[in-house]
Amino acid sequence: MRTAELLDPADAVDLLEDRPEWTTSVFTTPAWWAAALGELGRGRDVRIAALRDGSRLIGIVGVVVDDERRLARLVGDPVSDRTGPLHAGTDTPLVAVRFADVLDQLVPDHAPFRTDGLDPVLGHADPSGSIVAVPCPVIRLDRSWEDYLAGPAARRRRRIAAAAARLLEQPHVEVVEHGAPGGIDAALDELGRLHELRFGPDHGLFRGRLGAFLRRAVGGLSRTGDATIRILHLHGTAVAAILLLRHGRSVSFYQSGWDPSCSGLSVGRALLADTIREEFVRSQRPDGPATFELLRGDEAYKSYWADHDDVVVELTRPARGGRSWPDGFTA
Repeated sequence: MRTAELLDPADAVDLLEDRPEWTTSVFTTPAWWAAALGELGRGRDVRIAALRDGSRLIGIVGVVVDDERRLARLVGDPVSDRTGPLHAGTDTPLVAVRFADVLDQLVPDHAPFRTDGLDPVLGHADPSGSIVAVPCPVIRLDRSWEDYLAGPAARRRRRIAAAAARLLEQPHVEVVEHGAPGGIDAALDELGRLHELRFGPDHGLFRGRLGAFLRRAVGGLSRTGDATIRILHLHGTAVAAILLLRHGRSVSFYQSGWDPSCSGLSVGRALLADTIREEFVRSQRPDGPATFELLRGDEAYKSYWADHDDVVVELTRPARGGRSWPDGFTA
């Protein structure tokens, strides 16, 4: 049996800094991964292994073992929409083989394992797991906003975009962008407040371990201009907010919130429509975005905005003693 070459977590983050080809999405940036290790792995057993092709280092993979719950996840779960070994895309087939081999050594016998956003090639490399394909809806930004709204399939988009434009033309309505490190913490507080108004505090993303992770990750990304929070104000009061994450020529709609007392005005829809429109405008610049990622999930609203689906897989496998992953567990 091969023995996994284990790495110190700090060394793993340093490796990312030196290998930009491994950063294929915002979820594999050094800022995101360092936050995941530091907050989601805090006080837990973190195991990171090097993946090699002979003497060549082709990637790393990390597992966080929660001994209190007796569960194991990849570093970054459940907050990353794309997870898995960090590696260059050209090495994916080889990394898939190494990943399946080393996973048995990283995950303790007593712990069921789950990861939510694997490349399908990586998921199918582990025959002992249960695999479910999950769509990642995408909007292609390779045309104008007007062209995107054209055609019979875009009828619902046009209605929402027109209603959003009417609302945003009102003198008491304003959309403000926050991206500078000095101001994004306060904007994140507003987003958290509005998210909990919409979904309730039990959702948990802005509290405890997950909240500490998100604050650290967004703060780190803001220093490179890769995190933006857009807030819609009504009569000077924040009533809707959206968090965008950027990497390369992709922008991802990560989280949102809105005040249900303003549901009659559809403030959440209006802010999302305006945000997508703004990204179409930005796409006309030489370094502008090429895709607007709606990320994992099959929520109904994504079906009428997206025009393309990427796919990732959820991989769940029982502990070697037979214990399965608990239903409903996310954090």
